[in-house]
Amino acid sequence: MIGLALYRVLTLGLGAFENLLFSGVFFGWASLVYVVKQEGYFSHLCPPTNTSTNSTENVGITIPPAGLQISPSDPTQASTTLASVGPGGGFPTCPEQDAELQLMFTIATFCYEFLLFPMGIVLDKFGTLTMRLLSSCLIIAGLLLIAFSSRETAFLLYPATCFLAIGGVELMFTNMQISSLFGRRKATVMTFLSGCLDSSAFVFIIVKLLYESLGVPLQTSFFVLAGICLTMCLNTLLLPKTSHIPYPLPPGYRQAKPDTGRAGAKSDKGVENKVPMEDLDDKERNGQAGKEMHSSEATSDSEHDVVLPTDEDPPSSQSLTEAAKSDRYPSLCSCFLSLPSLCLLIWFSLLQLTMFFFLGTIKPGLERLTDNDQNVGRSGGS
Repeated sequence: MIGLALYRVLTLGLGAFENLLFSGVFFGWASLVYVVKQEGYFSHLCPPTNTSTNSTENVGITIPPAGLQISPSDPTQASTTLASVGPGGGFPTCPEQDAELQLMFTIATFCYEFLLFPMGIVLDKFGTLTMRLLSSCLIIAGLLLIAFSSRETAFLLYPATCFLAIGGVELMFTNMQISSLFGRRKATVMTFLSGCLDSSAFVFIIVKLLYESLGVPLQTSFFVLAGICLTMCLNTLLLPKTSHIPYPLPPGYRQAKPDTGRAGAKSDKGVENKVPMEDLDDKERNGQAGKEMHSSEATSDSEHDVVLPTDEDPPSSQSLTEAAKSDRYPSLCSCFLSLPSLCLLIWFSLLQLTMFFFLGTIKPGLERLTDNDQNVGRSGGS
């Protein structure tokens, strides 16, 4: 059995790695939108652009370079632009495409928030193993759906984003119990793991930079991420399977238990465990025979004077932990109905609404401010 000190290091390291890479990738939505628009996802929603020169109708009209907004003198094409930065490019972009991607983000956000409470019930009822297997399958499925998607199968992004959002929050739940291993530093570990969750938005930023600078295809990046996701199996083997890490930790948690299978060892109730003579070696057999002979001589004349213990068995460490928690903490219902809890719920709901609204609208908002000039903010751009 792994000792408590090493167990803390392994679970915290793997938990932080998982949260950093997978639990909050959904927060990097703006970077993913950039890439899928370059690949032409949902570009069929945009009205066709005039890319040819007609000798009788378009004399003297210069077709603007790709990536610049078409002249508003043509009212039928004023809202359509051509994306040209990156390995893809050349596909039209329009408000209809932005609306479709915004709808996708809204649905995934709803699934992320709505399923928080049911997932907590699943974790309490079925344990860590079930929850981690479910989250792993959802995350891998979401990554593979994006990897197998294309401009013709852009609808795969709908289930993919939902799977990534739900699987990520489930993963965060299972890793939060790691903080129970650190006693008084529990809050510090919880905030550290939560920070890893929010920082995982950098994953889609890296995917965007690889796509834009090195020409790494979107599909390749997500195949690699799906392979890395298999490392979640390591922490699944370390964390409890059908239960949770208790808090506070009971005495002797993750410590090696004394060997109770050899001769002369005593069980938890103080009763000596008898091992058959044929299962012992010569030395242990001689010692066991001498001990039995000495015991029979000492009790031969006073066999009926033996007084059986009447005291109740001492409570187990688990029962002591549950008793301490029931004395220290109020009931779940009273916590929900308390005024601080209700105020915190309202405040956090408004905070989440503001954050997700910002994440979903930042890219189209910036595009409107810059007239969709793809060179703004780039090195060497005007």
